[in-house]
Amino acid sequence: MLNCLKFKCYCLTIYFCNFMKLFNCLLYILSFSSFLHSQQLNDSLVSFDGLRSSIIIKRKGYVLSYDTSMLKTNCVYYLHTKEKNIKKFNRSNNFIVDSIFKGVNFNNNYKQSGYDRGHLAPAGDMTYDSIAMKESFYYSNISPQLPSFNRGIWKKLEEQTRSWVENYDSIYIFTGTIFNNDSLQFIGNDSVPIPHSFYKILFNKKGNQYTSLTFEIPNHSSNKALTSFITTIDEIEKKTKIDFVPFLDDELELKLEKSVSYDLWEFK
Repeated sequence: MLNCLKFKCYCLTIYFCNFMKLFNCLLYILSFSSFLHSQQLNDSLVSFDGLRSSIIIKRKGYVLSYDTSMLKTNCVYYLHTKEKNIKKFNRSNNFIVDSIFKGVNFNNNYKQSGYDRGHLAPAGDMTYDSIAMKESFYYSNISPQLPSFNRGIWKKLEEQTRSWVENYDSIYIFTGTIFNNDSLQFIGNDSVPIPHSFYKILFNKKGNQYTSLTFEIPNHSSNKALTSFITTIDEIEKKTKIDFVPFLDDELELKLEKSVSYDLWEFK
């Protein structure tokens, strides 16, 4: 009788453990699915609590965090979908100084600097809407990029990302700048800082599989494959003091942040 009771307790314990594993898995799927399918861009997707001078700017096609004390963009993020991945409007090429910049002449800062006015949320992702296209040319969405970088490896990553959008349900894209504070360089009379590197973080859902992919690419020319620049969200968070997708359960968040697998991402 005692052995039978022990056996029943053992079975109940196994059942409970399996149930909890299934329950956590369902929580993961539901929370991440809600995240990826929400069309509303909101502040809960990213936490900028670790930054001192960050302001949030919301545009038609993206949201960004900007450091007004350093004249640098911390992060731009937006949802890109297959429905948006169409070309209805051409590039405006009309760069606009934001109203928050008083007395800063960005046009002169970039003039003869040797640097491109590089997009963080690329104009190529905003071709679905005229306002989104126009607002992609605000200087708060622009950062100094070497021409060989902007028109080379960075352009390659942007085009690859749009190709992934065609293959997957939807992708959240986070893009930003990383600086080497020991050797900061600037352009223009207003001292616009030059990023040491740029990062791009992608979150994707296909079927019941959820994955992320993170890149950090130095701000110079490169002939290397994009896979050479894959890193972890964890590394980007350490360098930027930004907490990505903080609304997720800690265990699930850690799992994504340490992932470097790209098996589910088809490179062209």
